[in-house]
Amino acid sequence: FFFFFFFQAEDGIRDFCLSRGLGDVYKRQHNIASKEAARIIDKLTKGHDFYKKSSLKYSNKLPVFDPLKAELCPPSHCGYRLKRMCLSRDCSTVLMGDTKIPVKSLKRILDSKCTNSAINYYPFSLELENRTRIELIGMSKDDINVWAKGIELLVNKATLIPIKE
Repeated sequence: FFFFFFFQAEDGIRDFCLSRGLGDVYKRQHNIASKEAARIIDKLTKGHDFYKKSSLKYSNKLPVFDPLKAELCPPSHCGYRLKRMCLSRDCSTVLMGDTKIPVKSLKRILDSKCTNSAINYYPFSLELENRTRIELIGMSKDDINVWAKGIELLVNKATLIPIKE
C-alpha cells in the first residue's frame, strides 16, 4: 500500500478578513500626494516677497547683483524692487505687483544653486514658455523651493484636490 499525502503550500490564504484591495494602497498614496500639493498651493496663494528685476531703461547702467557682495550692494541698488508674488485663488495666474502671468505660460524655475550659507539672497529666474525670463532674488531658499515645487505641480497639471484636515 502506498499513501500519498498532499499538503497545500502557503498561497497567501489566511484567516478570513475582508481585503481592502490594491486600490486602497494607491488611493492612500494619492491622498498623501494631494495633501502635500494642497499645502504647497496654499503657501503660494499666501505669497512670498521677492526682489524683481526692474525693466527700466536705465537698469543696464546699474551694477550687476552679486549675492556674495550683497552687503556692499544690495538688490535695491542693482535695479531690483521688492514685490509680493502669489498665486491667484483659482490657480490660473501668478500675481507680482502689477504683473499678471498666466499659469499656462509658466515653464519652470531656474535656480542659481547657491550653496554658500553666508549669503542672504538667492538669485533665480522664472522661465516662461516663450523663453523669456523674469529675474528674481529670494531671501529664503525655502521660499524658492516651495515655488519650484508649486510650479512643477501646476505645469504638470497635477490634480489638486483640496483636502480638509
